[in-house]
Parts: sequence; structure tokens; C-alpha cells
Amino acid sequence: MPPPADIVKVAIEWPGANAQLIEMDQKRPLSSIIREVCDGWSLSGSEQFALRYADGPQLYITELSRGEIKNGTILRLAISPARAARQLLERIQSHGIDARLEALKELAKLSADPTFAAEFINMEGIGTLARLVESGTHFGEMLAFTLTAFLELMDHGIVSWDLISLSFIKQIAGYVNQPMVDVSILQRSLAILESMVLNSHSLYHRVAQEITVGQLIGHLQV
Repeated sequence: MPPPADIVKVAIEWPGANAQLIEMDQKRPLSSIIREVCDGWSLSGSEQFALRYADGPQLYITELSRGEIKNGTILRLAISPARAARQLLERIQSHGIDARLEALKELAKLSADPTFAAEFINMEGIGTLARLVESGTHFGEMLAFTLTAFLELMDHGIVSWDLISLSFIKQIAGYVNQPMVDVSILQRSLAILESMVLNSHSLYHRVAQEITVGQLIGHLQV
């Protein structure tokens, strides 16, 4: 006899522990299921945890998206989006270069997740990234990850492009105007400028003052 439509059989992973095979009742609140999973591994503070897909984009699962879970899906227990956002925000402002680089790398990946993005943005995360760019002290991989995270977060449409400062625009335009800029930084800078002019009439004129058509054509011909 097939299982009821409201029941999905999933595996849930946690580092260093055997996976839990559970029958997830889609009528039960996620918080209740997470608490039960945490109890299975003797983890306290279940409100600090969430479920994510183990494969693909590894998106967080919410009450709105849980209906997409199929039988046989592998999930993993993870720290909650709010906790992850808080930790990453602290780490990207740390003094240790290696710690900051790893945090920005992780942030660039997580920022595509709308659930995480909303939490990070609520903590003024976009402003923090903008200030890192404006400081002009980030280069190479660190700058590329910063620009990736910024663009991913802005693409969710939660924050208006009209709030972008002139100093940020000048810094991004400066990367595009550099003759020997790293290709990953150039690509992300061009994508940010494109989003600015497509999403804000006022920014269109500001960007036009910083970048000439000739400079853009030069990049397109490379």
C-alpha cells in the first residue's frame, strides 16, 4: 500500500553522525520535525537549526517550499539562516585575512538562497559589503567573492538599486576602467553596472558619467 500523499520518506544528514531515515509528515510544522531530528542526535536548541537540501544549490527548506520535497530526497541539518547570516557577517569583518576570505567564499554561495538573503539583508549585510568595496582594500579572490555576494543579494529585489552610493559606483567603474583587471572581477563589475542601469533611471546617468561607450565596447571585443 503506497504511503499517504502527506508523507515523504527522506534521509537527513549531520556531519559525523549516521543519517536519519524519517517519514516526514508534511502536515506537521517544520519546527516540530527539526526538533525531533535534533533530539535524535542529542542536539539542543533546535530553533537554531534548519533543513537544507544536501545536493544541488542546497537551498534552505521553508514552510512555503517544503511541498517540493520528493520521496528519497537527501536533506541535511544546518544552522538556521539567521544564525548563518550573523556568523558570516561577523567573519567578513574579522581582521584575519584567511578567515575573511573563507567567509566571503561561503557568503557568495549562500547569497543565492532567498531565505538566507532576507536574513543577511535584514542585518544590514549589503551595506557592509558595499563599504568593503568602497574601501578599495580588497583585491583578487576576496574582491571577486565580495562582488558575487553583492550581486546575488541585490538580484533578490529586496533592496532598491537607488540606494547605491556614488562612491560605490565610482569604485565599480574603476575596476572596469582598469586596463589589466582580473577577468572575474571585470565580469562581476560589468554585471553590477548592467543591473544598475536596468533597474534605476537615476543610476543610469551616474554610470554614464563614469563609463564611456568606447570602454564598454573595448571589453566586449576581448
